[in-house]
Amino acid sequence: MKSIKDIIYNTITVKQEKNWHLDLIKNWPNIARGLEKYLTIYKIVNNTLTLEVNDSSWLQEIYLLSPIILTRIQQFCPMIKKIKVQKNNYPKYLNDDTVLPKNKITLNEKNLVKDFKDQELANYLLNYFAICHQ
Repeated sequence: MKSIKDIIYNTITVKQEKNWHLDLIKNWPNIARGLEKYLTIYKIVNNTLTLEVNDSSWLQEIYLLSPIILTRIQQFCPMIKKIKVQKNNYPKYLNDDTVLPKNKITLNEKNLVKDFKDQELANYLLNYFAICHQ
C-alpha cells in the first residue's frame, strides 16, 4: 500500500503535459476572480469541466457568466471546450458543528483524527465522515 506522501509526490511530479489539471486548480482563484467562494471545480471529463455552486440562486448567475468563465479557463487550459454547472448536494455550512450529526461518526473515525495538529483538517474529515453516513 502506498503512503499518502508517495501518492501526493507522484501526483505533483507527473509529466508536464499532465500537470494542466494541477495548474487549473492552482490558478482557480485567478480564473474565478471572486466567485471561488461560490463556485468550485467538481470534475473534468474529456474536454468538459463541471463546476459546482453552493446555492441554487447562483446557477442562473453562473450560467449567464459561463462564456466569460470559459474564456478565462481556456487561458490556462485550452483543451477545455465546455463547462457545466450544477448545485452541490452537501450541507451549506460544513464548518458549523450543529449542521452535521456527529453521533453518526464511529469511534474508529474519531480516533483517526484525534492526534491531528491541524484541527481544521480534522473537522473537515469528521464532517466528511458524517456526510458519508447520511
